[in-house]
Amino acid sequence: MMTLCAAVPCRAWILERGLFVFSDKNRTLGESAMMASPALIVGIFAAAVLLVLMIILWISGLLGGQHPNRNKNIPFESGLGANTSTHPRTPVAFYLLAVSFLVFELEAAFLFAWAVAFHALGWGPVVAGLAFMVILGLGLFYEWRMGGLQWH
Repeated sequence: MMTLCAAVPCRAWILERGLFVFSDKNRTLGESAMMASPALIVGIFAAAVLLVLMIILWISGLLGGQHPNRNKNIPFESGLGANTSTHPRTPVAFYLLAVSFLVFELEAAFLFAWAVAFHALGWGPVVAGLAFMVILGLGLFYEWRMGGLQWH
């Protein structure tokens, strides 16, 4: 049976560059089975990936086809039309709602830390946490009554 060393015509060139390594260093060149080095395996895998990628792109070009028209040939600007302003005005209600979200989200983070340590706290921090939640509730009620939570 012929080994891989004898089957490769330019084995000296391959061995000089370390593309193959021997499985057992005590055996001679003719006795040892050669194994591919990790660099060669990665190179073969990368070439296979590129080949599959090119085949997929070629097939999608064949099956998808090209249907150019006037609307497809204009530049795409993040969903805006060609004749629209690039800086549309943002309503103030958006900013009010966003700031309200940030305020109440930050307060929820403080309440989470308070709730984790609830059983280890004395009466002072418990009363302070409850007062904090009452103030938050009053602020939310005020914002709701003033229409800050409505999107016009």
